[in-house]
Amino acid sequence: MAPEQQPKPVQLCVFDTEHDYPEGEEAQRILAYYPPDACSVDDQTSVIGLAQALLTFNANFEQEATCDSMHAQRHVWAFYRPQTHIMMLAVVDQGWLPPTTSDAGLRAVLRQAYAQFVLTHGPLHASLV
Repeated sequence: MAPEQQPKPVQLCVFDTEHDYPEGEEAQRILAYYPPDACSVDDQTSVIGLAQALLTFNANFEQEATCDSMHAQRHVWAFYRPQTHIMMLAVVDQGWLPPTTSDAGLRAVLRQAYAQFVLTHGPLHASLV
């Protein structure tokens, strides 16, 4: 019997919001997922799918603004769109966060992660070509 995988307190995802992938090929939407062993590709696809659904649902009510964060029973989800069709997502266990952590603070961490990526690799769209 395989040991049960411990949930990770933080999961970071980068995914494509531009293309509609056919059923069974949704995993192509995932550009990066950290930690890579946090969960199976199917579970990663489910997380990205839920994030995409939240963004789509929000767009029905707010055309100009995107969903910045969501608080669930056990996790906080923070979103950041560094480029037009690229979305970054942090899913953080609420028990792991200090009580003073704000949604803006989580988004700032995502912005900083993207800035570090650009500093070392250039813009993300250039890395995808």
